[in-house]
Amino acid sequence: MPWTDRTENKYQDHHWRTDAYTPPTEHHFALFVATEGFWAPLETYTAGDTILPLTPSGGNGRMYRCTQSGTSAASEPTFPEIAGNTVADGSVIWQEMTPDFQSESAFLTEVSNVGTGYDRVVIARGNANFLGTHGTTTGPSSGTGGNIRNAVLIEFGTPVLDWGLVAHWGAYDQLNDLTWYAPLSIPRLVLNGSTPPAFPFGSLSITVNTKTAIV
Repeated sequence: MPWTDRTENKYQDHHWRTDAYTPPTEHHFALFVATEGFWAPLETYTAGDTILPLTPSGGNGRMYRCTQSGTSAASEPTFPEIAGNTVADGSVIWQEMTPDFQSESAFLTEVSNVGTGYDRVVIARGNANFLGTHGTTTGPSSGTGGNIRNAVLIEFGTPVLDWGLVAHWGAYDQLNDLTWYAPLSIPRLVLNGSTPPAFPFGSLSITVNTKTAIV
């Protein structure tokens, strides 16, 4: 699961260099939407619109941003799965949005909190709120998978207007800086009156386990 560029830089400087990193005191969980839902054929799109692919069913875990306005083709393009790559679709150009998330781009669309019932969910940093890599809330992490999960329910408000197709989640710190982000395993169309979106106990999975090769 990715960190933003800002978080990576702070942590790397703290761990390998001399600039100290102060971790967040709170985690503000947020939801991001694909503004135009799933891709559609022969549809007019405007630069800045965001979508999820139809194929495979439910999308491929990536979001795409329209960088050239136009009309989509009659059949779905093969969407790239390399960060930042683009694909032509009729007269539309789509770009994979990993760089937007990493740079905390203005093109990210969080669910509106204006009269919708949505707001970020604030969870304090602390052992009682997150399972260590060994699977419990007590003692230092001692697991080998690099995985931490939520030990409390993370539940958003009851929708009183349509929220749209929720595709990614993110965690902000108390300074409103995005620190982590990831796609939902199953995107969810959240409509007025829907059951509040939530991450039940242990369902929010945060893993750090990157391998590098000698060349």
